[in-house]
Amino acid sequence: MNSLKTVSTDVLGSFSAVAAIATTALLGTPIAAESAILGSEIDLKPLIAVGNPDASPSDSPANRIDPNTLSSPFAGVGGIALFSPDRGTFICTGTPITRTHILSAGHCLDALDGDGSIDFSPENVAFVLNYGSDLSHVIAASQLDIHPGFEGFENSIANDLALITLSSELPESVPIYPLHPNPLRPGDLLVFAGYGMTGTGTDGFQTDASFKVKRVGANLVEDASVLSPLFPGIEEMFLFDFDDPFGTPTPLDAANRLLGLPTTLNLGNEIEATLGPGDSGGPSFVFDGESLFLAGVNTFGLGFPDLLGVPGTGQGFFGSGAGGVRIDSPNKRSWIETVIGSTTRGEGGGKITESRLMRNLIAKGFGQEEGGDNSTGVPEPHSILGLCAIALVFSQKRRRHS
Repeated sequence: MNSLKTVSTDVLGSFSAVAAIATTALLGTPIAAESAILGSEIDLKPLIAVGNPDASPSDSPANRIDPNTLSSPFAGVGGIALFSPDRGTFICTGTPITRTHILSAGHCLDALDGDGSIDFSPENVAFVLNYGSDLSHVIAASQLDIHPGFEGFENSIANDLALITLSSELPESVPIYPLHPNPLRPGDLLVFAGYGMTGTGTDGFQTDASFKVKRVGANLVEDASVLSPLFPGIEEMFLFDFDDPFGTPTPLDAANRLLGLPTTLNLGNEIEATLGPGDSGGPSFVFDGESLFLAGVNTFGLGFPDLLGVPGTGQGFFGSGAGGVRIDSPNKRSWIETVIGSTTRGEGGGKITESRLMRNLIAKGFGQEEGGDNSTGVPEPHSILGLCAIALVFSQKRRRHS
């Protein structure tokens, strides 16, 4: 498995014991952000790029920073530091679902060899929070669990989940996020947060990942069934594309339109975003105007080949895709419940209106439905023959460039 390595001055140093984690200095060691490429043209990477700096309203990565305050609705979302004596420090993102359990991506714990097993000891993994100040809490793990169906990113992307049990509880006032009870549907609004690399849709990733800087964005769920012949288990995942502010069709739009499936539009240059390396394991939320509900775990970015007359694009640019694992299935819920046991569940926290992004979404009419249901569209029936035809186009593209 290939690795994208980024270097930052805001890096947690090496640590190998709980006491060391609590007092570690910023030593400037490399942060590694994972990637894996499946095929030569469909570029699937485990992992917030933002809009166009020249569109109106203009956008930039700085506009998407969620301040490290006590009142932010995203204040509970933290970074995950994973230390390897040979490879340095890796960064992912995680979401607390109890005061001692952080939900993240399986490939974050399998960062070294991609074989589906855990590559780190608990004392070398920490949850890093910026609750009211930079690096306010750094809490070591006491137990690490990967979903039993995860056999490595390339083999089981639909089971790419991990739970990190902390050695001590998060402070009482830190937001703990309840799990969304319903499946995601095409057209649902997703709000996500992460500590990964960032940039713009025109220039791709430009800014390094950092444990101190969390960015937020939003997108709309697309119908992912067009990719099911290539990526088994995609029905247990969610997918969105990164639309530019000018309405330019993406390769995924072209495929879905050919099949008579609905597509989504840009949410606005100051809202639409996608995922970047380091955002892996972070949350995709739905919301009801007052509360955030955890609906999925962000795990991958997706570059597309040229398709049906629409130019292809690399991950992080306008036209690319990203997504992750839905957590509504009985299999996923049963595993989560088994690991967390009788621990008190998420109860929310933070003020929605303290977030500029959330205020923009509410102004556009999102979040008015109860129970976190943000659906804006329902897919039409489609034919298996159509899916196979699209899959053949993708497959031919991959073989042609292999």
